[in-house]
Amino acid sequence: MSEHDITNKADGNSKFIEIRIQKARKAFGNKDFKTSLEIYNSIEQKDMLNDLDKKVIEYCKRHV
Repeated sequence: MSEHDITNKADGNSKFIEIRIQKARKAFGNKDFKTSLEIYNSIEQKDMLNDLDKKVIEYCKRHV
């Protein structure tokens, strides 16, 4: 596998994670805290979450 293929795979994975984060935020906006929390928990690369996401996760945990 070439370095270019590895870079493309990493970029694709990052974009997939960003889409998952957007879905979690949308579920939170719709007050579907359980779904939002499930999506956030399924994200393995927690370093991609910002401070707001972390606050949303804590809020969801308190309200589920």
